[in-house]
Amino acid sequence: MIDRLENSPVGIIGLGNLGSSLATQELLSGNRVLAFDIDPSISYLPSLAVDSEQNIAALDEQALSMASTADILRACGIVHWAVASSHLVNLPPVPKDCTVVLHDSVMNNSSIALKDRPEKGQFVIAHCLMNDVKRVLVSTDFGDYRSVSLHLSDIGLNPKNTTVGEHDNVMARSQGVFALLIELGIRQELDKDFADGNLTPSALELRAAVVNREANWTKQTIDSILGNPKLLPFVKEMAGLLQDMD
Repeated sequence: MIDRLENSPVGIIGLGNLGSSLATQELLSGNRVLAFDIDPSISYLPSLAVDSEQNIAALDEQALSMASTADILRACGIVHWAVASSHLVNLPPVPKDCTVVLHDSVMNNSSIALKDRPEKGQFVIAHCLMNDVKRVLVSTDFGDYRSVSLHLSDIGLNPKNTTVGEHDNVMARSQGVFALLIELGIRQELDKDFADGNLTPSALELRAAVVNREANWTKQTIDSILGNPKLLPFVKEMAGLLQDMD
């Protein structure tokens, strides 16, 4: 169990979109927050919480302080790691009474990053889906996932247990298709056909979805999704279906 005092602050490492949303969620839940970003020019800006229905007008920004990574690990019982798992090599050793939650849309990436860490039991892998039911998928493969799930519930989110393999399989079948289409340059083809008036209603829906994903995913996100080990078996499954119909 996470045995820091109940009134200890919560740590946020990485203040991009996810990190800022997590910080807002924690602050609105009455928690003090210690935050850090590797870019010294980045500071916390109030944003939508993970639960988008939360009213940020009630936000007490005074409850957030900027600190170093080492200070966060020493002071906090739970720390949200909201940066790419590849940067985990820069994280100092995690104390035994601290749990670091790795937020990753491809959980296998975090599993690989933890492979050589002797204190891997101090980590839990999770994925905030940022959907209307406030779902956070929490892997049971590492660490004190029960305490992390309880904390997520306490701050108003809706955790659900999964495994790394189960999670990545679902993500391959949902995110993977869009990432493949983007990498193949399908939007440029659809744009040309759109300009020529050659798209059906279903093709218009596809174009809108691809444009939306391109606007919200970075190149790093797309590369991560394409690196999901469950994606290739899914593509082979689709190819097999076509071969069976031949």
